[in-house]
Amino acid sequence: MKELFKKPYVYWIGGIFTIYILLNIWLSQFYELILQIPFFLETINWRGLLISFVLAIIIGILLAINMAIILKEYKTKKSFLKKQGFFSSLGLLGGLSTGVCSACIAGFFPLMFSLFGITFSWAFLPFNGIEIQLLSIVLLSTSIFLITKKKQKCEITT
Repeated sequence: MKELFKKPYVYWIGGIFTIYILLNIWLSQFYELILQIPFFLETINWRGLLISFVLAIIIGILLAINMAIILKEYKTKKSFLKKQGFFSSLGLLGGLSTGVCSACIAGFFPLMFSLFGITFSWAFLPFNGIEIQLLSIVLLSTSIFLITKKKQKCEITT
């Protein structure tokens, strides 16, 4: 795990994190929300916005670490980690679907549902979509755990 914070993996982590955050801001159109904040200062749920923003940053960090670990494992073992890649993909999809502020935007899934005429927003969920971000964090953490756990070797002595 310490190897991840050395060259070249630290650059991969920084690059993947930056790409994820920029893609998340672009897909959720968070840049438009920032322009509207001065008009709605009294009605914004600042606590929910801050929690959602912090969770989006955590998802980005976990995703970047996850991808760097998968890259490192692939380089050393020349095999793809299917189970870990599955959890990483679900975490990425969940993180991108909620955007930076899950209650403020339509997000990826609601956008896909709208193609079929279904109206949906993460704001209808009990915690305004924060539960989807927490699920993404759990999935990404599970993937990191599965990748980094030591496999016990059974040695047979004859």
